[in-house]
Amino acid sequence: MKKDSKMTYDSLLAFRCGYSRRVILFSRYAFKIARDKNGRRCNIGELHCSTSYTDAPIAKVILSLFNGWLIVMNRCNEIDKDDYESAFKIDNAIRDYNLNAEALPQNVGLFYGRLVLVDYWQ
Repeated sequence: MKKDSKMTYDSLLAFRCGYSRRVILFSRYAFKIARDKNGRRCNIGELHCSTSYTDAPIAKVILSLFNGWLIVMNRCNEIDKDDYESAFKIDNAIRDYNLNAEALPQNVGLFYGRLVLVDYWQ
């Protein structure tokens, strides 16, 4: 994959809802807001992985606020929801780093042309 010098997004602002968290995508950042204690646990898990596995292909947590109720990450470009080939490529990283994640297209993104997990703690 070619490494782009600049990230481009479909829209400046977007919203996503998951089972335990809401995500606000704004500019270059993703804000993950916990809906309940399970969402907070996921946020803390992603913070722990991000600081422990610095070379893992995961979207890095930049900031954690309110005791884990909100985390800020680098925003990644989404891949096609039918792109199971890219999700399969990231599956080895899930096993290598023992991440609590599923290799699904909605959990994988592109960060400057590099495949990364964007949701890696469930």
